[in-house]
Amino acid sequence: MTTIDRAESAMGHRVRALRDERGIGQADLAAALTALGLPTSARVLCDVEKGRRGLRAIEVVTIARALNITIAAFFDGIDRSSARASRDRSGAGAR
Repeated sequence: MTTIDRAESAMGHRVRALRDERGIGQADLAAALTALGLPTSARVLCDVEKGRRGLRAIEVVTIARALNITIAAFFDGIDRSSARASRDRSGAGAR
């Protein structure tokens, strides 16, 4: 898995975590994004959450708006979790 793949996967997991924390389904988030001017579908969100599709900058901004969070809050924890997952896979974190 490349660094880009790991980053896309981490971002997708973050979208799901934020959505789940708020009790919002994929279809509801897709509808909110569409209402904010970013037409999307639950299928697209599924692909993002599974790391099969990356996010464009405008999508990150619009998802943050739909979830009523800052862009910084969207990224909070992604670097740490990505680094931890990478370290765990390489065995560097084992003691």
